[in-house]
Amino acid sequence: MDNQEKEQPDFIEIENSKRNSFVEGDGTFEEARNYVEIIAGNPCGTFGVPYLSLRNKSNDKKVGVTIEVRWMYNNRPRTESRIYNTFPGQVVGLGCPIPGPTSQRFDYILIAAWFI
Repeated sequence: MDNQEKEQPDFIEIENSKRNSFVEGDGTFEEARNYVEIIAGNPCGTFGVPYLSLRNKSNDKKVGVTIEVRWMYNNRPRTESRIYNTFPGQVVGLGCPIPGPTSQRFDYILIAAWFI
């Protein structure tokens, strides 16, 4: 992640990630990933960027997901992994990519998905 400010955050999806692409339950990472997505919602924060949420698109499958959050703090890259277990049709709020007046950016990346 570069240190330049951008008007809108990057929504990064890792298509063929091997990192944390473990399988629990039935199916594979690629199959489970088809049932979840990061969606943009209403404007948030000082800059009015879209609030991000995680949505389980399935009507009958529970999906576990690992989301990696990346940001810069004191010119050093930081990361945090968050695990969510989603029920069919559930929407979980992730956060605002640029929440405050400092223009600090948070990128939310779908790292892994599996069926529960």
